[in-house]
Amino acid sequence: MFRKILQFLLKKQARRVLKKVNPIIIGITGSVGKSSTKEMIALGLSGFFKVRKSFSNYNNEVGVPLTILGEESKGNNIAKWIYVLGKNRIKRINKENYPEVLVLEMAADHPKDIDYLLSIVRPQVGVLTAIAPCHLKYFGSVEKVKREKIKLLTGLDANGWAIFNIDNPYLRDINFSLKSKTLTYGFSERAEVRALEFQLEYSFKEKTPRILGLRFKASCSGKVIPIFLPNVISQSLVYSALAALAVGMTQNLNLLRIAERLKKYRPLPGRMNLIYNSKGILIIDDTYNSSPYAVKNALDDLDRIKINGQKYLVLGDMLELGDKEKEYHLEVGQEIAKRKEYSLIGVGDLARFFVQGAEQAGIKKDNFYFEDKKQALAYLVQNLKQGDIVLVKGSRATKMEDIAQGLVQSKR
Repeated sequence: MFRKILQFLLKKQARRVLKKVNPIIIGITGSVGKSSTKEMIALGLSGFFKVRKSFSNYNNEVGVPLTILGEESKGNNIAKWIYVLGKNRIKRINKENYPEVLVLEMAADHPKDIDYLLSIVRPQVGVLTAIAPCHLKYFGSVEKVKREKIKLLTGLDANGWAIFNIDNPYLRDINFSLKSKTLTYGFSERAEVRALEFQLEYSFKEKTPRILGLRFKASCSGKVIPIFLPNVISQSLVYSALAALAVGMTQNLNLLRIAERLKKYRPLPGRMNLIYNSKGILIIDDTYNSSPYAVKNALDDLDRIKINGQKYLVLGDMLELGDKEKEYHLEVGQEIAKRKEYSLIGVGDLARFFVQGAEQAGIKKDNFYFEDKKQALAYLVQNLKQGDIVLVKGSRATKMEDIAQGLVQSKR
C-alpha cells in the first residue's frame, strides 16, 4: 500500500516540477543498450547544456520521478520517504538552477510500464535502442515487447523526434506508424546517421591483448564525423554513439564537439568492462544482464580479436525468457559451437543447455558445465594462462560478477 501511495505522490510532484521548468526531455527505452545510450547522450549534450541524467538504474515508476526531482531512493525507510515527499511539496522551484535537459532511461519490464511513465513525463525526443527477446516471462512474445516499447515513439507529437536503430529487425517498419519527425541510425545504408569504416584497434603487451578502442566514422546529413571510443570493445556502443549524434542533430548542435566529448566515455560496470589481472589475462565483465541478443553481440565483439591464447565464455543463466528459455539457451550454445577457438563454461540450472546446444552442434571438446560458481572459478583459476581472454556474462540475479571479481583478485 505504501509503495502505491509513494508512486502517486512522486508522480504528482514530478509533474508539478516539469510544468514549472519545462526542460528539454530525452526519453530512452529498448530491450538492450538503454543505460549506455543514456550515458553517451548525456555526455554529448553536457558540452552545450546543463544536463541531468537518470541516476544509476533509476528507470521505473519510482526512479524516473526521483531523477526529475533530483532525489535518491530511500529504500524501505518510510520515515526518510516522508521527509523527501514533504520537502518537495513545499520546495520552491527555481527554474534558473534546474537542468536545461533531462536524459531519462525508461524501462518496460511489464506491460503498460511505458504508459505509466508517459503519464509522468512526455519527452520531446524519444530514442529506441533495439527490441530483443527480454522479459518474455511477463510479455509472452517479442512482438508484445515491441508493442510496449514503441509507445515512447508513437506518443511523440508532430514537433517531436523519434530516433531508432534501423539495423534492428523489429524496428525496420515502425517509421510508417509515427507522426513525429524521425532519425534513424545504424550501419545500414538506410540509416540517416550511419557508421562507416568501423574497426577495433588493439595491440599486445607481451602475450596479453590490449584493447585501444573502437574507431569509426559517422555519416550525418552529408557530414562525416570521425569518432574514437577509447578502451571500448563492444560494437553496441557504436550504436549508442550514433544515437548521441542523432540527438545532437535534433538540437542543431556541433557534431564534432559531441564526438570530441564521447572520447571521455567509459563503459559502465558490468557492461563489456575490460579488466586485466596480474597474470596477463583479459577479463571482460559483462555481468550486468544477459539475453540471447546480448550474448550473440558479445560473441561478435570477441571474434574481432585475434590471439594465440584461448577464448573462454563463462555464461550464467539467461532469465525471464518464458516458455522458450530452454530453446534460447540451446540456440546460443549452437552459435558458440561455430567458433572452434572458444571454450564454453556454463554455470547455473539453465546454463547446462548452453553446453548441451554446443554438443548437439558437434563440439564436445573444452565445454564444461558447473552447478556452482565456486567450482567454475576454481576451474578457471587452474587453467587460465597469460594471453587468454575470458568473457563473463549472466542475468542480473545470477550474480556472475562473483566470478569476474574472483578472476581479477586471483594471484595463481
